[in-house]
Amino acid sequence: LYHMNGSRSTRALWMYKELQAIYGTLPPLRVHVFDPSTFRETKPEWYLAINPNGKVPAFTHGKVVMFDSCAICLYLLQMFDKEGKLAPMNQPDFVALLYQLAFYCSGTVDNLTATSSPIQPVMSVKNPGDDEKVLEVNHRAWIEQCGPLLVSNLGSSKYIAGDSFTAVDVIVGVNMHYIHRKRSWHDFPVLEAYFERLKELTAFQEAFEVLPFSSL
Repeated sequence: LYHMNGSRSTRALWMYKELQAIYGTLPPLRVHVFDPSTFRETKPEWYLAINPNGKVPAFTHGKVVMFDSCAICLYLLQMFDKEGKLAPMNQPDFVALLYQLAFYCSGTVDNLTATSSPIQPVMSVKNPGDDEKVLEVNHRAWIEQCGPLLVSNLGSSKYIAGDSFTAVDVIVGVNMHYIHRKRSWHDFPVLEAYFERLKELTAFQEAFEVLPFSSL
């Protein structure tokens, strides 16, 4: 896994750790950690050969090469959650929820708190998400559109898919970290309480640990 501390690659790392905690039989995960102070400006050619977008995450497993954190999570579930303990794929309602929120979070919610752009290599400004006007618009989108949708999904349940923790909570939980910790947007008490529950999970804490940078 090609990773940057606190970035979207944390979602894939968290999913791996949850699966390993359940089964204990997953292959070891090697994590290459980039230094954001240099990675945002200079993309190693060897990495662009793996992920031409020049962003994290990227993931390799044998001959498989992937990018996008939610896509990697879905792959990990397909390959390693053989008993459906984290994602009960024999339940149509759950499957619909998982795929819907995976695509929604990756394609929409992630970008509300992102520092960089999905098209970063062709951008002259490498951190457009930190622009004051962009932050204002993104916060409004969170308050008026994305936040209410996730509040509706959570309802009165402990977790998104009910009272048991599932893979959907890994998908959405990373957004909760960015919303509450990175941007300090505290607009929905029910989501803040949900985030507090997620922070108590061992795999969450391990995934968000600051790892030493890898040598190139």
